[in-house]
Amino acid sequence: NTIVAITADNNTLDGIMRYDDNILFQSKNIPFLLYLPTVLKNKYPNINLDVASSHKDIFPTLYNLSLNKQKYIAIGSNLLDNKITHYGFNSSGIITDKNQTLKINPFDTKNQHQFSKIYRATLGVQEYLIQQMLK
Repeated sequence: NTIVAITADNNTLDGIMRYDDNILFQSKNIPFLLYLPTVLKNKYPNINLDVASSHKDIFPTLYNLSLNKQKYIAIGSNLLDNKITHYGFNSSGIITDKNQTLKINPFDTKNQHQFSKIYRATLGVQEYLIQQMLK
């Protein structure tokens, strides 16, 4: 009856793990391992193991698995939801989806690439939520 989630910080993996020939992935991918009890695993027979994601997506995934349809506020998305487009990004400006990986300058407001917009919007929402918690 226990969900086990394991992840790491990419600083601990830099130079140790190699994922593919893409130089952006070589030091920025981090593992996310998820053990699900059989009853939960049976609810998700088609888990996509190659979905793009970030640390922001871990808790929404765990919430959806464990909180039985409770409402919550999160910046990320449920990694087990195959109906939405998933994005992964980090503070280095590397952002990815299932089709491409780019390094962007997240603070270049003239850059109208979809990835730049997603990155800036997420930072804006994150800042707003933090400010609301501090009130």
